[in-house]
Amino acid sequence: MLETPTPQITAGILGASGYTGLELVRLLHHHPHVTVHSLAADSNAGKTLGELYPAMLPHPEIAELRLCSVDAIDAGALDVLFAALPHGASAAILADLMDAHPSLRIIDFSADFRLTDPDQYAAWYGIDHPATDKLAEAVYGLAEFAGGLLPNARLIANPGCFPTGATLPVIPLLRAGLIDPTQIIIDAKTGVSGAGRAGKPQFLLADLHEDFYPYGIDNLHRHRPEIEQVLKQIDPRVEGVYFAPHLLPIPRGILSTIHLRLADSATLSEVHACLIEAYADSACVQVLPLGKTPTLAAVRGTNCCAIGIGGDQTKYPNKSVASSRIAIYSAIDNLVKGASGQAVQNMNLMFGLPESTA
Repeated sequence: MLETPTPQITAGILGASGYTGLELVRLLHHHPHVTVHSLAADSNAGKTLGELYPAMLPHPEIAELRLCSVDAIDAGALDVLFAALPHGASAAILADLMDAHPSLRIIDFSADFRLTDPDQYAAWYGIDHPATDKLAEAVYGLAEFAGGLLPNARLIANPGCFPTGATLPVIPLLRAGLIDPTQIIIDAKTGVSGAGRAGKPQFLLADLHEDFYPYGIDNLHRHRPEIEQVLKQIDPRVEGVYFAPHLLPIPRGILSTIHLRLADSATLSEVHACLIEAYADSACVQVLPLGKTPTLAAVRGTNCCAIGIGGDQTKYPNKSVASSRIAIYSAIDNLVKGASGQAVQNMNLMFGLPESTA
């Protein structure tokens, strides 16, 4: 029997000089089936990647690539285009490229195609959606649960970093009916790279060093409706998800503490067993032994989401309020599993490759 040849993929990146763009270049450079063909970044158009990042100089095939403006990208030469552009700017550009290049496949890092309801997008992002006619084509790319949709997808909405770390531990428990769908609280801490490279006073080292504070308070962070949308697709009874993000004085990583209430008959051991079973064959999710919690250092630079469960239910012999509450912890690298790594994972599945390639 003849083996199916492995596809060779030609890739381009919009927004290649930002944090996620550079992380994507790094991952794709080591991908055995990808050639990075085109890089675009309006703020650095005309410069080579090596000029911006001397660490790339030992790799001339990458370092000598010259960045063009976004509107000058040679999309016709590409199999896949990654778009690491700001919210609001991405959708209109990608819609035009989709119309001009029907065979082009796109993975979008922005929030422009994550929310299925354009009215909700307008409410949370303050602008009308720029390409409502493309929303129906978008596949939400939470890789572990996108299933068979990715191989035929033309447009993938890469999930947000907070929603990735927050929903991966909760989805299997909702499916199994082990938790109360109306009692979900997500307390998440992130490194400053999640805000991008734009200079903002609150992200300066002198202001942030040895400090720690919440932001997007009053449950008004833009990732909350995305988290709710994902969880409601699993269980429509989900309501009132409370999301509280905090800023850590570190470059990268997200640690989420997810407070849940067990269903009446559920136990901590059942929750742990459910997660073990759900991710037994997963290449990118690790469930730790019961009582062990993840750390940011352990996942830095990887595409792994590490999940742990704290507490010991045997300490509460009676079914009380205390014994019905549990905390689940997840750790991801926001630039890898929360962005560029998950995008490569999605690309692999899109083109029929093992999801952990590169």
